[in-house]
Order: sequence, then structure tokens, then C-alpha cells
Amino acid sequence: WDSINYTGYNWQISYGDTNNFNPDNGTIVNDTSWGCTISGLTINHPYSFAIRQYCANNNTYGEWSDIIKTRTAPEGVTLPYSCDFEDSVENANWIFVNGDNKPTYQMDKWYIGSNINTGINMNNTPNGSNSMYVFDTDSYTTTSMTTSYVYAYRDIIIPDTISEVALEFDWKSIGSSNIDLYLMDTSTYIVAGGCFPRQTRLDSTYRIGVYNGGPKNNTLSNNGDVWKHAIYSINYNQFPNISGRKWRLVFLYSNGTINHRPAVVDNIHIYPKTCNMPINVNVLSWGTDETIVSWNDAPASNYEISYTTDTITNIVYAN
Repeated sequence: WDSINYTGYNWQISYGDTNNFNPDNGTIVNDTSWGCTISGLTINHPYSFAIRQYCANNNTYGEWSDIIKTRTAPEGVTLPYSCDFEDSVENANWIFVNGDNKPTYQMDKWYIGSNINTGINMNNTPNGSNSMYVFDTDSYTTTSMTTSYVYAYRDIIIPDTISEVALEFDWKSIGSSNIDLYLMDTSTYIVAGGCFPRQTRLDSTYRIGVYNGGPKNNTLSNNGDVWKHAIYSINYNQFPNISGRKWRLVFLYSNGTINHRPAVVDNIHIYPKTCNMPINVNVLSWGTDETIVSWNDAPASNYEISYTTDTITNIVYAN
């Protein structure tokens, strides 16, 4: 936090359950610096916080700050993992960084449900009705004309024997609204209103697909009111320490200052790949009737190479 006219003494942090939170009745922590760690909180639980400083000139405490609402992270989920947003218990494990508080308030926010006010088909699950989507609740018609950066994430646990994971999901991103994907360390601090990599301690190299041979730019945008299916590889080439860790899978929604329609995500599947995708594929040289192709991957006993020309429609396979 920041202070105006700080007198150099100490602070009080009050926190408690978000429901009917009153800083005067919360749990009080005393601190002498600009920031502290509060431990012993309940997993996946909503909390509210407020801060005030001790004023030595009149031997009393000042006014409480604005109340900040947040939620502690849930336990990470093991793989394989599937979510169609039809299970209310699992839905509660998704965390949204929507900018509900000043000064990071955002007009557009992530939700889970079946909001008919969006004017588009919000579900792509047979016999289902829900999805995870972004919507401007201030207008209830489209997303806003104000720039927004909001985040939805779920913590996943990648086994220590796995070096590549596949991520699949259905999506829409209407107009010029964008969806970007990141795999972050669970200690990364995410703030609404900021875009990677400008946020402190966030690195754009954690944007899924930024590796040699990967898609590089994984932004999903402007596909109209049509469901599309995305498939990504999360692998050891981009994340060398991917195995045996808990990671934070992050969906970033961003827009410009143009009036946009909602963005929607449904039917997320994350599963280990036991047969890794080759990476660093290169054509090293050309002869008159042959070429040399190289690649890197975990050791394997056999590979299949597929090739063709611009004028031949039949693909030739070579082992």
C-alpha cells in the first residue's frame, strides 16, 4: 500500500470474512512496513482487508482505507482435468481477478453462468447451459468501451514424470476482444488493469506457445459468434522445470476502447502427453532430390515424418 503524510510509526491491517466485513471487528495485524504476509488463511475462501496508520501527533489511528476483497487460491487439481462449467463445486475453484475494487476497477469481468443478456450462444456442452465468459454488467448489452484487463485462473499439478501437457478448449472472442493464455508460478501476483508483461514480476515468456517451433502469438480474437476449438502444447522446451510442480493456468481477457462483444470459454481439457511432440524442427540443407531435417525431443525409438509440396495433395510418410 501507499500512504499520504505518513508519520513514520506503524500500521494496522484488519481482515475477515467478506460477508458483512467491518474493519473495526476484523482480525488485526500490526505492521511497521509497507506490506506484510498474513498466513493461516482458509483455502479457497473470500476475505476482505482494510488498512490504517497510527498517527503519533494525536496518539490515535487514522481512518480505515477502502475495503479490498480477494479470495485465497484453491488446491491445485491433478491431471487429467476437464471442466465444462456445469459443476458448481468445481466452478468455485476458478479464481477471477476482475478489478472489483478501486483503484483497479474494470468494467468488463469474468463470470461463470449462462447470461442471456449477452445476445450470443453461451454454451457449447451437450445438454449443458454454462460457460466462463467476460461481460460488462454496467451495460448488460456488450462489453464496455473502456479498456479492461481481467484474469481467470486455475491451479494445476503436473506430475513429475510428465514433460508435455495438452490444453484444449472451445472459445469465442467477438469483435476485437482478445484472450491470451499464460502458465505462471503460483506465487505470481496478478493485478487487474495491467497486461503482461508490464505487471511486476510477470514475464511474457510464460505466454503459452512462446517456444522454438511454437505458435508464438497465441492471441484468440475476432472469430465472430462461432465456436472454435483451440489446442496448445505446454512442454519442457518452453518450461524446462514443468515436471512435478503446481502451476497457474491463466486466461487473460483484454480489449481496447472500441465497443466489444463478449468473450467465452467452455469445455477445458488438460491432459498429459506420453508421446512428446518434436520441437526445434529445422531443414538444414537441400540437395537436388533430398534434404536433411533435424529436430529435438525426449529420446524415442521411432519417428514419423510427413511432407508434401505446394502442388501435390497426397502426403508422403517416411519412418
